[in-house]
Amino acid sequence: MPAGEPPGEGPGRTPRLLKAVPSPSFDDHFSVHFGRRLRELREQRGLTQEVAAVTAGITRNTLVKLERARFPNPQLSTLLSLMQCYELRSIDELIGPMPATRLAHAWQAAGWPNTRQRRQPG
Repeated sequence: MPAGEPPGEGPGRTPRLLKAVPSPSFDDHFSVHFGRRLRELREQRGLTQEVAAVTAGITRNTLVKLERARFPNPQLSTLLSLMQCYELRSIDELIGPMPATRLAHAWQAAGWPNTRQRRQPG
């Protein structure tokens, strides 16, 4: 295969498709505990629930509910407030990697080039 050509492409070959994006299994899905992640971030910063809640502009009861729930459903404004409270740079840092990140890793693992890299003339 010539350099810079995506795998499975070239004269007489059909493009190789990315077969599947790694998706979490049933067990992996339920091993994630978003509330626990929020609690760990708060504790890493040495904040009590009361201080974190006041700083984020939410009630302590709201924070307790978020930290106890495996899959809480907070408002975006609450997530942004917690992100600032915990001095994070993005929502991704707060909630963890998105499916797009898993897709990018699968794409690279399949040998597809980064589209920002220039292809070498064949």
